[in-house]
Amino acid sequence: MKEEGPACPWKSETNEFTVAPGSVYEYELYALPTELGLFKDRMIVMVDDNSEPYIYKIQCEGFSPEISVSPTEIDFGNLLLNQSLTRQIKIENPSKIPVKVSLIPNETEQTQFTLSATEFIIKQFDEY
Repeated sequence: MKEEGPACPWKSETNEFTVAPGSVYEYELYALPTELGLFKDRMIVMVDDNSEPYIYKIQCEGFSPEISVSPTEIDFGNLLLNQSLTRQIKIENPSKIPVKVSLIPNETEQTQFTLSATEFIIKQFDEY
């Protein structure tokens, strides 16, 4: 297993250990990608006094949550007092992982806007 450079996503607590006869050792391998993309590698396990290596293929894909919003601006125009008008925006998740979205109203300005939801999760390749 290669452990070189900042993009290497593989981490483990130890690379060498002993398994007593008749016992089980649970090895933990972590995938922690720091860059976007697909990472493929091999983990080679060698046993003392045995020349045959055990080879495991390992892979993970690094993603970053993202959304696209349309339209990017909403103009409600002129409204009569006490008149209500609803506009919709489409929030799309083009990534392969679910995205948690939080809508935070601007409380520094006096506002008459309400939101139908302030927090929600958009599944991969879905929209809200």
